[in-house]
Amino acid sequence: MAPIWYRLGATALRSAQVVRAQSVLYAVGGLYGNIEALEAIDKRARAESSKPTIVFNGDFNFLNARSDWWRELNTHIHANHVATAGNVELESVASEPTGLGCGCGYPESVSRGIVQ
Repeated sequence: MAPIWYRLGATALRSAQVVRAQSVLYAVGGLYGNIEALEAIDKRARAESSKPTIVFNGDFNFLNARSDWWRELNTHIHANHVATAGNVELESVASEPTGLGCGCGYPESVSRGIVQ
């Protein structure tokens, strides 16, 4: 189970940024640090007749484990797109390690082998 601090209350939801797309919206989930996939998304977006709004809905980090990869991906996404934090991003800024690794919070009935 995910830690209680992952949860957002009503106040956070009421004050959340509203994103309005002019014409095309890309909702991107689970990029997991794949720079090549990010480049493919940006290439496809450039081919649109009007500039799309691209929203990364969390977990855009993970396999970009080196600090330079992490910095490159996050700098690009935050400078050019809209992003929300997923469990991977929340775990990366946790003041105390939760022991959940990726923050997925798999139940005990799921073996470590499946997770890895």
